[in-house]
Amino acid sequence: MILSFIVGSLLGAVFFGGLYLTVRKLNSVKYPALLMMLSLILRLVILAGGIYLIMDGEIRNLLSAMAGVLLVRFVMIQKLGKSLPAESKEGV
Repeated sequence: MILSFIVGSLLGAVFFGGLYLTVRKLNSVKYPALLMMLSLILRLVILAGGIYLIMDGEIRNLLSAMAGVLLVRFVMIQKLGKSLPAESKEGV
């Protein structure tokens, strides 16, 4: 179960790290919608495939891996949310 949590954390880091990199790159590509679509498909295939392999038919392993993914999501929101510039209130 600990192994599935660690693998889930690594998969979460790949998934959300890939999302972060994709969003940062959107302004510099010719077809941003295509980039988002391809990134989403690739990230989902990696995440679902990794969880399927580590799950090994056990619901405990699935839940443990998903807990790792959610933990990484929470940590990345906490760390990256503070480094993003705040929106201006003047234009609202």
